[in-house]
Amino acid sequence: MLAFAVGLAGCDSTDSNNTNSEARLSLAFTTTTSATAALTARSTTLSDSGNNELTIDRVQLAISELELDRSDDDGNDDNGERDDIERGPMVIDLPLAGEGPVTFAGGIVEAGSWDELEFEIDRLERDDDDEARVLDEANFPEDTSIRVEGTYTLAGGEAQPFVFTTDLEAEQELEFEPPVTVSPESEEQITLSVRLNDWFRQSDGTLINPDDANAGGAFEDNVEDRIQDSIDYEEDDDDSDDDDDDS
Repeated sequence: MLAFAVGLAGCDSTDSNNTNSEARLSLAFTTTTSATAALTARSTTLSDSGNNELTIDRVQLAISELELDRSDDDGNDDNGERDDIERGPMVIDLPLAGEGPVTFAGGIVEAGSWDELEFEIDRLERDDDDEARVLDEANFPEDTSIRVEGTYTLAGGEAQPFVFTTDLEAEQELEFEPPVTVSPESEEQITLSVRLNDWFRQSDGTLINPDDANAGGAFEDNVEDRIQDSIDYEEDDDDSDDDDDDS
């Protein structure tokens, strides 16, 4: 599994003028599915009331920009304070089959409260040197923001392989309520949850053949809208694993 990791601390993390306490913060993705989803080795299989099945073997997500904002950000950067953090581009393999969260960014940040994360789901292009490097490292197609591999099985039929790609460009803004507080010298993780179960479905729950959601397909706009609405902040608590199992 590939997770193109970047540091949050930035090159000025050892600034001698920075007297504020620091903490380590990581960002991670997890996925949730329905309670009826079948989880096998490295795959997730979804079904609908018509006995159609969709097996997802791999999901890659491209992000071009990442910004984490402090609750007390006043727009200044005095005394070496890092009020927001920007990183990218990156390509992330989302966890499947009940795997734990995948960390995609992490580093040293100012201790305190953080209340918003912004990032862009964006297609990567070779005319940008950084994006070209990431495309090569991830073996990811150009002008693509999301790539999904798997099989779709119409009720009573045979499994047909598919590759779904989209050039979706969407800014995601996730507010943390309450804000995420990191104490000096602590280690905290912010987990983003992707409702993978929602991506390839019609409004009545019927599964969509991902081939019909590729460029020019009948369900292209439907799936892109559902992808944008599927990412949430997952509040950390002791029962999170149990909650995911029941979702």
